[in-house]
Amino acid sequence: MGATKEQERQAVGMIRKTIEALGENSYIGAAMEGVLDIAESNIEYDEMCSMKRRMEIAQEQYQAAAETITKLRAELKTKKSFIDPRDKDDLVDVVRIQQKESEQKAMKAADGMAVAVFNGDSIAKDYANVYHEHIVRARRCKELDAMLMNA
Repeated sequence: MGATKEQERQAVGMIRKTIEALGENSYIGAAMEGVLDIAESNIEYDEMCSMKRRMEIAQEQYQAAAETITKLRAELKTKKSFIDPRDKDDLVDVVRIQQKESEQKAMKAADGMAVAVFNGDSIAKDYANVYHEHIVRARRCKELDAMLMNA
């Protein structure tokens, strides 16, 4: 007959105290990191899990994910474009309009920033933030335009 749950809990407690007594730089303490937590969980939930099994499960999940990624990359290479050619021109037009609007708003913010700096107004920082926001958006539009043209 095996030990009771209470006897197992007491054993985990004694092992934990022994490992703690070895100090922070204990080789055994480092190797046992997390093991006693798993033991306590096993006792509480009637499981039979180990650190080794957890590692094996993680490796299996990693391998499955890596295989899925490889499969999806292969599928992606076989597809020339995700965009219907009939929609491509419309998308390019929309992206270019958005890029132009962002560039215009950025220039307006730059003008406002220059005037605010010249006048010593504290609002210059607000203009700088608006300028940055629209410059970033214009760059993204330009990159998207290039991607669409290559699709």
